[in-house]
Parts: sequence; structure tokens; C-alpha cells
Amino acid sequence: MVLDSALVKQLAGQLGFDLVGITAAADTGHGGFLRDWLGHDYHGSMSYMAQNMDKRVDVRQLFAWSRSVICVGMNYYGGAYWKGKTGSRWGKIARYAWRADYHDVLKQRLAQLREKLGEFTNGGGRFRICVDTVPLLEKAYAARAGLGWIGKNGLLVNKCFGSWLVLGELVTDLELEADAPVADGCGDCRRCLDGCPTGALLDARLLDARRCVSYLTIESNEALSGQPARQMGDWVFGCDVCQEVCPFNRGLVREDAHWRIDDNWTAADLAIAVDLDEQTFADRYGGSSIERMGSARFVERCRAVRYRGGK
Repeated sequence: MVLDSALVKQLAGQLGFDLVGITAAADTGHGGFLRDWLGHDYHGSMSYMAQNMDKRVDVRQLFAWSRSVICVGMNYYGGAYWKGKTGSRWGKIARYAWRADYHDVLKQRLAQLREKLGEFTNGGGRFRICVDTVPLLEKAYAARAGLGWIGKNGLLVNKCFGSWLVLGELVTDLELEADAPVADGCGDCRRCLDGCPTGALLDARLLDARRCVSYLTIESNEALSGQPARQMGDWVFGCDVCQEVCPFNRGLVREDAHWRIDDNWTAADLAIAVDLDEQTFADRYGGSSIERMGSARFVERCRAVRYRGGK
């Protein structure tokens, strides 16, 4: 049987991917924007963003043999927030961290897809799995592959699944039929820009990461105190505000028997979290995206929220 794009999508769907699209291995056209963004220091302490710039915008600079990029997406929306865990006792955790670490889940399913595709090419195809940690502009390639458009909040938005999406790629040397990009659906809506609690969205698709609650809670190495801590609201890991207000993000609940929500990860009990030691942290958050943060930083964020920047 000949390996074609329709078969790729069929096999990917059987493995639990909600979205799959294909684009040619080519320059994304985002190089100018990325250089300007970095030039304004909007990336903050994420120095890795300034590395491998040519590779980020053109997958062929990463893998000279690449011809096509198979882009996949999985919806992670989990329904009602925190299942009643609200109030000053609880610290908010971004929805994507409610389930097992998406890096592991996506890599496992992409490995299964690679294996299945290899069967149809008699081992002749070449593949490389990419999930977040590879220097590749995932949203740009996903948009080129028709999975959605890059919304004003800077996230990929799909008409059916909104922006509650984690993305991955399978780069290959196979020439596959490419999908067409979809039209921008944001129109004149600016709910995400107006809703951002710290004003991190300076303009449509222009994020100053240094102000972003997700950056402050996860990426920044600095301790939080005073006004920055108060601006975080109740967030201790990530932030979903720009997604919560998006009209495309209503009523989407993911059910996946192999990627279930762990109730321990939907919110942090601050009375307990502020005193977690390394072993207790590992026992409670092992296998989650939160585990990557490390116990010291997580405890510091929880203390910043509980005491609102005080001691």
C-alpha cells in the first residue's frame, strides 16, 4: 500500500490525536517577527529562544533530509475548574498540567505513529519526533498544516477544539500532500488582550513574556514578591485567563481513557504546598508537568500566592 496523507491522518486518529495536518518542510516566514521580538527582550530569561534561530524558522536547517512535517494536536480541556477547589486555600494550576506530562504522552503516541508508518514504507522512511524541546516553531508549522490559526493570544486556535491544545510533530523525508492553512477566525475580538491580568499581551499576537503569569510562575528564576506576586492572582503554575475568555474555548471536554485528569493536580492546597519537601513533592507531582518545575520553585510560588507578596 502506498503511504499517502489520508492514510497518515487515519492512523494518527486511531492513536488518539484530535488533530493532524501536513505541511511541506519549508521556511515558516516568521524569522523577521522572531528577531524583532527577541530584539525587544520580550523573551525575558528564556535565553534558549535566541539560540538556533535559523533552525527554529526552517526545519530544513534542523534536518536537511526533511520533506514534510506531520503536525498533531491533542485537546486537554478538563471541564469545570478545580471541581469545587476555589477560594484562598487553593492555588490555581493551568489545565494542561492536570494530566500526565504532555511531552511524554505525545512522544509515546508519535513513536507509535512512526512505527505504523514505517510498516507501510518497509522501513524506508526517515522520521524524527519533535515535542516542544526541539528548536522548532510548532505553532507556525501547525498553522501552515491547517490545524488552526495563531490567535491574538499567540496560541494556536482551532474552531472545534479552541486553544486547549498541545502540539507535536513528526518530521519525515517522505513527500506527502500538504494541507492548506485555515483563515484567521479572531476578527475584531480582543477579549484575550483585555482579559490578560498583567497586560502581557501588548497587541494581537505580541506577548511580552516578562509580564506573563505563565512565564513568572514557570520560566522565571526570580522569587516573586510585592506587586508581581499580587498580580498573579491565585495562579501558582501557569495561567489560563487568555484562553478562558476566548469564545472558541466553550464546552470542550476531553475524554481519554489513557490520558486522564489526576485530581491531585487540578489545584494546589496552599496550606500543604507551602511546606512540601522534595520527596513529598515528587510523590505528589511525579509524572506531571509540574514535576519539571522542581520543588523549590513550586513551593516559592505557592508561598507568594498564599502570602500575597509578604513574608
